[in-house]
Amino acid sequence: MQRFPATEWEYKTLRDEILQRQRISVQILAMSIAATGIILGISVPSKDSYLSLIPLIVLIPAIYIYISFINAIFRIATYISMFIETKTKGLQYETLWAERKMAYRIKIRPYGAGALVIFHGLASICLIISFVYWSGALTPLLAIVCLLIVIVVHSTLLMNRIANPQWQRAQWQKVLRNMRDGRKSPGRR
Repeated sequence: MQRFPATEWEYKTLRDEILQRQRISVQILAMSIAATGIILGISVPSKDSYLSLIPLIVLIPAIYIYISFINAIFRIATYISMFIETKTKGLQYETLWAERKMAYRIKIRPYGAGALVIFHGLASICLIISFVYWSGALTPLLAIVCLLIVIVVHSTLLMNRIANPQWQRAQWQKVLRNMRDGRKSPGRR
């Protein structure tokens, strides 16, 4: 295999994008923790159950924004593995990482799952504090609990699918098939 300067430049650019998205996802997590801490720090001494639910307004979108960044990281990594590393000698990081991840799939948790535990834990703390200080009818609070359970299950399943290198490869193979057949990718006009 030859070395292609344009391919190496694309590789470096995409690796930089992965690092940038990783930094942003850590910042999303940090800001969510800080905002939740500040709001709970105000709501607990005031014993206001409604105020303790406000962090959910931050946490729920933050979970899905975080997952979208992780999805982009895996999508870029799979692109690098399938299209750049196969034709450039010496660039094998993403390929080796994906092979290692699949070899130890049962033993290691998906990338980003630790952050999901933090998001879900913070949301649970908000609900517990709200239950402790709740004085009104339980129906609205139970609806919020049910919504949170659905979000926890959905985001966990979504993260498990996204973090699977085989699933990401299958997505890129669909794009290749569409390109060979002359069809446009879904969502493109």
